Amino acid sequence: MKKLFLLIFLLLIIVAGVFFLKNDRSDEENVSTISGPPAHQIYDAIRELTTAQFTDYGMAIALLVPGASISKNTWDFRGNARSAERDKPFFGTIKNKCQPYSDNACWELISLNLDGSELPITTNFSPTETIDQNSKTPSQKTVQKKPDNQQKTKQQEPKAEPDAITGLQIWRTRTKNVNGRTGPGTNFKIAFKIPDSIDLGLIEKRDGWGLFRYDAEGGKEGKIWISMRLVLQK
Repeated sequence: MKKLFLLIFLLLIIVAGVFFLKNDRSDEENVSTISGPPAHQIYDAIRELTTAQFTDYGMAIALLVPGASISKNTWDFRGNARSAERDKPFFGTIKNKCQPYSDNACWELISLNLDGSELPITTNFSPTETIDQNSKTPSQKTVQKKPDNQQKTKQQEPKAEPDAITGLQIWRTRTKNVNGRTGPGTNFKIAFKIPDSIDLGLIEKRDGWGLFRYDAEGGKEGKIWISMRLVLQK
């Protein structure tokens, strides 16, 4: 009789073990089938967003390696950016804000570190009109403020600008090959490369971009847009 009870007890243990093991495998299957972006879509999003940041530094991506998921909808990455001087290592994180994953507008660059320095993250700005620029290469003359002989009437309303500039501020680029653009945003065309030896007169600021005055060849005055994160005040 005791042997019969012992046999029944062992059978119950075996049945219970099989039941729990089946549930555990079912949970594992559910976890493994959770949908996520394919590796190539993560790569494409990282490449597009980082390229937009490196372009104004006169750099291009030489190597890009997407990493692992470090939190929900967030991945890290690393690589090398190529410049005229040397390749520089970079790393950062990217996050998906919406779906579909194939839409790069649903991705956001969270951080980007280049050669040990954290870069400010900027987004494209799309104004309704562009500015006609002097495409001639700037000379190395010192920028001088020109007098404004036009007087405002009492009925004239002040010009509404995002950031008013009082007096002419002289700046220079952080590196030798900074991109000067035809408008305030990376979606505008690159007019020419600006060396760090050129004096730039800041005229106005708009959404993280500055409109600068410079002395062009032939004694002419030129104007160019540069990202404010790429310049330093002298």
